[in-house]
Amino acid sequence: MILGKRSDTRAEMLALRKVLREQGYFDKPTGRHVASWGAHVVVALVALLVVCIARAWAVRAGALVVTTFSFLCLATIGHTASHGGLSKRSVVNDVVLYFTYPFLLGLSARYWMKSHVIIHHPAPNRVGVDRDCDLRPIFALNEEHAHASSSIGRAYRRVQGLLLPILLPFNGFGIQVQAWRALLGELFADGLKPRAVLDLACLFAHVVVFVVMPCLWLGPEKALLIHAARISIIGMALFAVLAPGHYPAQAACVGPAIDGEDFAFRQAIATVNFRTGFIGRMMCNGLEFQLEHHLFPTISHLHLPAVSVHVREFCERVGLPHRTLSWPRAIWESYRVFFVAKVVEHGPFGVEAVDASEESKVTPIHEPKTESPSSWPSQERVA
Repeated sequence: MILGKRSDTRAEMLALRKVLREQGYFDKPTGRHVASWGAHVVVALVALLVVCIARAWAVRAGALVVTTFSFLCLATIGHTASHGGLSKRSVVNDVVLYFTYPFLLGLSARYWMKSHVIIHHPAPNRVGVDRDCDLRPIFALNEEHAHASSSIGRAYRRVQGLLLPILLPFNGFGIQVQAWRALLGELFADGLKPRAVLDLACLFAHVVVFVVMPCLWLGPEKALLIHAARISIIGMALFAVLAPGHYPAQAACVGPAIDGEDFAFRQAIATVNFRTGFIGRMMCNGLEFQLEHHLFPTISHLHLPAVSVHVREFCERVGLPHRTLSWPRAIWESYRVFFVAKVVEHGPFGVEAVDASEESKVTPIHEPKTESPSSWPSQERVA
């Protein structure tokens, strides 16, 4: 792909950050965040109680949809908390994060912070670094992973997408298992660090409150069925919320050559935004503005729609792509990559600006230089 001129973005990023700060976008509307989070906690738990006590299946099914929707909203609010986006006071972010992830959702906060905040954010779609783009041994999302398989494996890779709808309901359980393994590994390796112990205590509390107690009250068969249905629906919904930002072919999958490029460039080529309606905005809580979030991860998701206007202008000015898909197309493109593996870009390349208002112009891109991941600038210093 022949690409247009691209300038060094560091000075432009600092100028953009200054503008955003002057307009108050780094302020944390903590009250609104806490009120929204608290409302979803109440709705999620009350609806879950209705699922447990209702006799009519229609009422039970409706309550199950409501409770899983609120739990999903809590997951994305917890995501903002993990980046320090809810409040300037770290204790507020920590309370929301630990109450939401390990206690309400059964997902280790320590695992999330390491895999998402520390590893994924500086290096989205970086092969060999970002675990989110490596789903082996079951799936291969890029050609290098697919071609590394045996001949039988390569034949399977061409039809692996047929297995995704079957396995997707187990997505939530898979994430929980990975998180448990990571946390226990940390505890065995590094000892009883306070936050790891808190994380483990919250996970055990989740098992007691959401699994053991319902089994004693409702009986194992009914309680485990409700729990499995809720986690399965959440797991499937998480694919629709998390995958569109980085799975579509438009979000480049990159090799080591990207390491030497500047922060904004790395984020822009590997990231795609998507449009949602009112319900979608409640579910995503800013994840639909994936590029804005990656450039400025500590900004509250409530500010991201307004920030997006400035980021789009910034991308046009410096020659970076700013791609936006409709949500249905973004989900479809995320699924399509399971049939058509992405090329791993090994550069060098530049970037042409993309008109974000026209989906038809959104196309894959190709790439740049070298440097080790350890020398990548932190999000806080650069964003």
